[in-house]
Amino acid sequence: MRKRDQAHGAFRTGRLRILAFVLVFCMAGFCGCGDEKENKETEPETVAVHAGEHLLHLAENGTVTDQIVEEFKDEKYDQEQFRADVEAELKEVNAKGNVASLQSLELKDGLMTVVLQFWSPEAYAAYNQKYVTGEEVILFQGNIEGAANQGYDMDAAFVKAGTNETVSPDTIKADAELKVIITNQACKLTADYPIVYVSEGVTMDTGAAVTKADSVNYIFYKNDTSVKEDEES
Repeated sequence: MRKRDQAHGAFRTGRLRILAFVLVFCMAGFCGCGDEKENKETEPETVAVHAGEHLLHLAENGTVTDQIVEEFKDEKYDQEQFRADVEAELKEVNAKGNVASLQSLELKDGLMTVVLQFWSPEAYAAYNQKYVTGEEVILFQGNIEGAANQGYDMDAAFVKAGTNETVSPDTIKADAELKVIITNQACKLTADYPIVYVSEGVTMDTGAAVTKADSVNYIFYKNDTSVKEDEES
């Protein structure tokens, strides 16, 4: 639950008890948070986001797009007040440099759709830890060596994405082209390139990894045309 809910009793009332709502998300449709980086052009992918869920897209340029759909029914707290709260939070986090932006915010039929973009996984984690969860938020993106150097367990149990086929840690470590995303957040998660391996317990939905809360989830992806050919065959 967002900390702001404690004051307003709105927006985040639980992620699992809301009517289903499908949102079409085109990964290449969002601009970056600043001028120094350019977003990588990717083929648009359609991912279904149901009310009570959120979708994270981690681009190769380091930006993180967080798309959230939630129930919003509070006559005493309207869309503009909520927008003002979010913008105040962003003003605070951007005080020492541009690290986050509000891409869009829309209230329709009792559902609030919010799109935030962060300059880095670290910026996403810091914002959500302070304003959303009040607890530790993990979001790492990088290579295998970098993850190991930060203390993440690269000897965990891994499987081929979308299957129960076990993949040994040695296979993971030996593939220099692999990149890894690590998070303890429950979300749908995508990258610019196909997801090939995940930790046990992470499922797949239309190319997106579906992660669990209160668990360290590993998502491995790589720029490999053979992966796309296998998915299309």
